Amino acid sequence: MFDSYVVSKNEKRHKWTMPIVAIAIALHVVLAGTLIFKQMWTIHELDRPDTQSLSFSSAPPPPPPPPGGSKKKVEKKQTVKKVKEPVQPDKRKDKPKVQEEVEDEAQDDGEEGGVEGGVVGGVVGGVLGGQLGGVLGGTGSGPPPPPSGPKNVAPKMLEKQRIKGKSMVSPSSNVITAVMRSGKSFRAVFRYCITTSGDVNKMKFLKKSPYPAYDAKVKTEARKWKFKPIRVNGKAVPACSIINYNVKPENLK
Repeated sequence: MFDSYVVSKNEKRHKWTMPIVAIAIALHVVLAGTLIFKQMWTIHELDRPDTQSLSFSSAPPPPPPPPGGSKKKVEKKQTVKKVKEPVQPDKRKDKPKVQEEVEDEAQDDGEEGGVEGGVVGGVVGGVLGGQLGGVLGGTGSGPPPPPSGPKNVAPKMLEKQRIKGKSMVSPSSNVITAVMRSGKSFRAVFRYCITTSGDVNKMKFLKKSPYPAYDAKVKTEARKWKFKPIRVNGKAVPACSIINYNVKPENLK
C-alpha cells in the first residue's frame, strides 16, 4: 500500500492539469456570480389595478392681468367697499339747494347803497377790516407806546434851571470834626430826578460818602430844590442829573 503511494507521488504530473483546474474554478465563479446578479435585478411584473379613465376637457387660459399689477387690484377692492356702504342720494342732492337758499336770503337782507362784501351795521365810507372808532389813516398797530423814561441831562444844564435851593451842601459840625481828625477827603455821587413841574421826586446815591450823617443832610436839602421844567419840542418832560461832592479837609478850615 505504501509502495503504491510512494510510486504515485514520485510520478510526474502533466503540464496541462493545473490550467484546466484553474479555468474550471473561474467558470464556476463566473456562473455563480451571473446567477446572483440575475436574481437581484430581475423585475417582476405586477398586476395593474383597475382604474377608471377620466377625461379632462381643456379649459381656456385665464385672461392676462391688467397693466399696473397689484395697484389695480387694490383699487378694485376699494370700489367694492364703497358700493357696499349705504348711499343716501336724497341728502346730497338737497345740499346745493340749501346753499342757494342761503345765498338768496343774504341777497334779500342787503341794504340799499351797501357795498359788496360789507358787514351789517358798517359805517358808510368805512374800510373793510377797520375798527369802530378808529382813526382815519391809522396803521391799526394798537394804542400809542407809553412815554419814555426821564431824560438824562448834563449837570450844568439842569443847574441853569434851578429856582430854589443850592446844589452844594456843607457838612455838619460833627462831620467836619471827623474829617479834620482823619485828614482824608471824601467823594460822593448823588443822582436826582425832577418832574414836569420841576419838583424833585427821585433821589439816590450812586456812591455814598463814609459819613451817613452827611448823606442824610444832602437828601434833606434836595427835597427843597425847585427847577424850571426841561422841555423837548416845547413839551415838559421828566429829567435826571447827578452832582459830585468832593469834600477836602483844607476846604473846611
